[in-house]
Amino acid sequence: MDALELAKHFEELSEKDKGSFVSLWEQQQKDKSIIYLFDKEQNCIPLEESFFDCYLLNRCGDQSKKSAFVVGYTLFDIWDEWGSGAIDDSYLYYRLNFLEKEGKVKTTNRHEDSERGRVIFNVKRVR
Repeated sequence: MDALELAKHFEELSEKDKGSFVSLWEQQQKDKSIIYLFDKEQNCIPLEESFFDCYLLNRCGDQSKKSAFVVGYTLFDIWDEWGSGAIDDSYLYYRLNFLEKEGKVKTTNRHEDSERGRVIFNVKRVR
């Protein structure tokens, strides 16, 4: 499919919608936050980088679990509380690895490939 064919599926934003995006961008420039989350009413909320850590820690227990289990159920928890598309799994894996560096979780059985090892491991909470 070429660009002209794809163009048929797009429409120009209204002036109101354009203004809304400009306003959102201007607000984000002032906030200087790293993460923004839209709540169920579509309000944009600036957050601290560690905002999702409590969700991850709530899913980590005293017994070792697969990282995919922890991240997957964390996504469900966030979805239930905040609504659609709040965060993606790659950021949650990043935070799990960060929590290990902080000594809040312990990881084991990392995948032998270093790239895959960032997301495939077992994790448990350190108490």
